[in-house]
Formats: sequence, C-alpha cells, structure tokens
Amino acid sequence: MNIDDLHTVAEANRERRTAWVPSAERIIEEELRKTRLALEARDSAPTIRALVDRVEGLAETVLERHLARVPAADLKTRASMRNLADALAANFLHGPIRALRESPDPALEASVMNDAFDLDRELS
Repeated sequence: MNIDDLHTVAEANRERRTAWVPSAERIIEEELRKTRLALEARDSAPTIRALVDRVEGLAETVLERHLARVPAADLKTRASMRNLADALAANFLHGPIRALRESPDPALEASVMNDAFDLDRELS
C-alpha cells in the first residue's frame, strides 16, 4: 500500500462519516427540542398547580353547597356526587394542562391562563 492508496482509503472513510452528519444533526435537534420542552414544562408548573388548585377548589365549594342538601346517611348519593365533581374537574383540566405542556410558547400560554382563570386571585 502506498501513499495514494492511503489517501483513497482516507477519502472513502471521510465520505462515509460525512454521510452520517445529517442523521446526527437530526438526533441533536430532536434532543434539544425535548430538552427545551422539559425546561419550559418546569416553567409552566406553577401555572398548572394554580389552575388545578383553582378548579378543584371551585368544585369542592360547589359540591359542599349541594351536599348540604343531601342527608348525611345517604352515603351512596354523597359518594356519587363527589365522584361526579372529581370527574368534571379532571375532564375540565385536561385541555388547558395539555395546552400548557405542548405550547410552543409556555410563558405566553401561562400568562393567558393566569388571566383567563384569574389564578392570581384567592378563592373566596
């Protein structure tokens, strides 16, 4: 093997490695996107917690008001009403929480949610 042969082998190896560059770049871009989403999800966590607290608090307040009309001995009705309130709250929360987690701009989405659901105000 002479220097020309080594040059040919080196060039072939470089071309093979170069062919993998686009694939490696796609992997890096995808991992960066996942990392960015994970970091932004942390930023939206306080808004999600406030939204869950707000909706669950409202559901509990309304439930307690209606449970006051149901005899304490009617455990089946009381349990059914509680299950209904929990299910409604969970179903209501699903869309807004998904929107926060999947948003391309979680800070903007969190601001909108804070305003829309008056999350900065204490429950009365």
